[in-house]
Amino acid sequence: MKLKGQLDVVLENIILANEMIDGCDPRDDINENEPLMDVVTSIKSMEPKLENIVFKLKNEEMMNYLLKLNDDLK
Repeated sequence: MKLKGQLDVVLENIILANEMIDGCDPRDDINENEPLMDVVTSIKSMEPKLENIVFKLKNEEMMNYLLKLNDDLK
């Protein structure tokens, strides 16, 4: 399923961002970490798309997956 594959990439980016944040020195300004900010920007750009897809879906399993993914974005 093409949509699921794309959503898996978003989830992987969320996991990557969390790992990058965990690896940061708390004294560093996280906003100056360009690779992390690139991943975060990519993740945030998907949020409106995910919300739009959720409202159009009739597949309950996929809807639940998207809602969880959307919660992880926040």
